[in-house]
Amino acid sequence: MFQHLKNALVDKLDEQRTQERYCTIKWEDTRKIEIIEQKYIRLRPLQDLEDNVTYEIYIDGVKRHGTVLAHGTKQHCEFILNKSSPHESKHQVEKNNSNRLDDLFLMSILAKLVNKTQSDDTNDDDYDVHDAKCAACRMKPIRQVDRYHCLECTSPTYDLCGRCFERRCQTGKHFNGHAMVHFKLPNEVLGIQFNNIDNEVNLNRLRNLDTLRYERHDDIKCDGVCQKKNFIGLRFKCDTCPNYNLCETCAIDKHICTKNHEENHPLILTSNRVMPKIDPDDIEMGEVLGRGSFGYVCKAIWRPKNRQVACKVIEISDRSSTSDPNHRSFLLELAAYRELSGPYILRTFAYANRDIPANRNRGSKTQFMIIMELMGRGSLQDLLENQPNQLSLRRKLAMSRQIASGMRRIHQHGMIHRDIRPDNILITDNYVAKIGDMGIARVLDPTGQQTQLGCIQFMPPEFFRDVSDGHVKCDEKLDIYTYGLTLNQLFTEKMHHFRFSSSLPCITITKQSPVFYDEIISRCLDEDSKRRPTAIEIEKTLEFYEQAFLKTMNSDSYIKMTKQQKDKVFIEFYEKNKIHMQRFVKENFPQQFIREIPIEFINKPQQQPISNEQSNEMCRVN
Repeated sequence: MFQHLKNALVDKLDEQRTQERYCTIKWEDTRKIEIIEQKYIRLRPLQDLEDNVTYEIYIDGVKRHGTVLAHGTKQHCEFILNKSSPHESKHQVEKNNSNRLDDLFLMSILAKLVNKTQSDDTNDDDYDVHDAKCAACRMKPIRQVDRYHCLECTSPTYDLCGRCFERRCQTGKHFNGHAMVHFKLPNEVLGIQFNNIDNEVNLNRLRNLDTLRYERHDDIKCDGVCQKKNFIGLRFKCDTCPNYNLCETCAIDKHICTKNHEENHPLILTSNRVMPKIDPDDIEMGEVLGRGSFGYVCKAIWRPKNRQVACKVIEISDRSSTSDPNHRSFLLELAAYRELSGPYILRTFAYANRDIPANRNRGSKTQFMIIMELMGRGSLQDLLENQPNQLSLRRKLAMSRQIASGMRRIHQHGMIHRDIRPDNILITDNYVAKIGDMGIARVLDPTGQQTQLGCIQFMPPEFFRDVSDGHVKCDEKLDIYTYGLTLNQLFTEKMHHFRFSSSLPCITITKQSPVFYDEIISRCLDEDSKRRPTAIEIEKTLEFYEQAFLKTMNSDSYIKMTKQQKDKVFIEFYEKNKIHMQRFVKENFPQQFIREIPIEFINKPQQQPISNEQSNEMCRVN
């Protein structure tokens, strides 16, 4: 018994040590930089520690003053210390002294990006309130983002909000490679309702639920060592590797890693019910929000949840074949949303279909429905048209980074969207941007052969140059090009000019963005697709600017400014710092954050291409 208590005490002390926080400090008296434990810093009750702030510090009863350059884990602070101690001569140090503080400030921002544990994009929608606390950013309750509940951290239980999960945050004894349950809706996962997540959602309970215990995963093979096909029981998919599945034994008992899968890749409990099919009568249709060649989108009430949603409706004649482009688009959109989720990907909850009998005017048809989250401000195109000159450059920067984050997520899963443009970017009431309309998204084919692509006015040069037999060779750099056009339109509120010519169609930028044109937009639009940046490089660069401007954004003077004054301040900040920040990012940014993401090609039976698809049909309106 005493040995048991001793072991428990040792475990508790180990846990406390792993959670100890450190700071990288620059001392006022000596100007030296070193790492100390946070406990030595004198804080007022309920005061949070902040970077770039000077504090009183008491060590062994001696009072000193020091500026916090970064705070977090010891490893995190050591990274900043090493970066802040270049091997320079005394003359070089004196020469560069005027820029020294700037570099240290940028180092503190870099530290946040490497070990980020705060949620920047908030929304006060009352529908999605998860009764849990995020172990990383401390948000409680978890609101308006998905909840991830760890199945391997049981005492205490462990939860992350969607954004901290996306950033791969880990604290205490939690490890990124742990198996987790993904809650899109409060207290519901895989169509199963729970009353007490902490007590009911654990491995023992889940493996004994009949709906999961006896579930057969047809046409799915375990990618672990067992290589079982059509296995029965719990199934886990990797949140990083595309199309990587493990049975419970390989995932939990053996922690198997094969192919490109690594031990720190999160595993998510999944099922054939991950996108549940619901009764169409559960949906009460309302106002039509928009129409397109696919059908229409309307507001709706999901009656059993008493929840406002958006419902995408596609109607297909029963005389049409299964190769009907709209029917195919519906099936592929469902497949894409089953594979993808993230804070900046439009959330999809369920689907339904019903038969509509024939009448005097038409034959019988089938109505397909996708139930999605309702985005209060519609599309980015709607926002720019309905609220011209209302968005500040700072807000546009945040939206640009959010779109880049969603695009990075798509590419990480070995997919390309193929239709990123303002019509397909949806905006919440609080101006959070998410990528929607996955109807023509595809798994990246090793041959690069594609048949159905997005709006022709946004297509890159290779689309027109490499067309042969109705096929186009393209990869994820197509999305980078369309993102570049979208980014320029977001910052200028002017669409580019598209013109057909006798040789190749021509795209002309009618107005250049006042910010990010040289370092991002022009690179995205490079005719040589190999020279275009990756999605993660764009995301991290924009996030770097976002964090650098954060202190100004939160100042009382900035908050009281008009939109025009805010834009002037932002442009001055950008012009003053862009060369220095570009150099800093190039020299100091950890390469694991901006390297090309390896994409494992997935050889799947490809559906037959759609024949006789005209270019004017490619430009689809959402």
